[in-house]
Amino acid sequence: GELIRLQFRLKPVSDSDYITLLDVHSRIFRELDANEKIAYSKLINNQQISQEEEKLIQHIQDKIIEKFGDVDKNNDHIFEFLLNNVELIVDPPFIREEYVSLWKELGLGTRALVYEKCKELLRIDEELEVDLFPSIR
Repeated sequence: GELIRLQFRLKPVSDSDYITLLDVHSRIFRELDANEKIAYSKLINNQQISQEEEKLIQHIQDKIIEKFGDVDKNNDHIFEFLLNNVELIVDPPFIREEYVSLWKELGLGTRALVYEKCKELLRIDEELEVDLFPSIR
């Protein structure tokens, strides 16, 4: 394949869009009980975990797969986010239909990379999870 360099601009994200992004990233953690939250906090903060906590973490991973295992739904969410919030820096600017074609043509792998970079720029990443679930001392 040919290597192409693209420059994108992340448009300002509304409060409701930001909350939706955050919700997608942390929805599962609202359902955890206190013991699961402690085990997860220990895991992400590189603290030693017991065998029981290991079982809880496996249970959390099962929940994540159950909640977010729908690839088509996640793909639709990523596509809509990019379509509404990310623009290519070109002159003249693209119209919406051109963005639809662009995001479809780039494929899921590239869309996922751009989406993850946007979440990183918005601080919706593992660091935020650490902030939401600080180390239990």
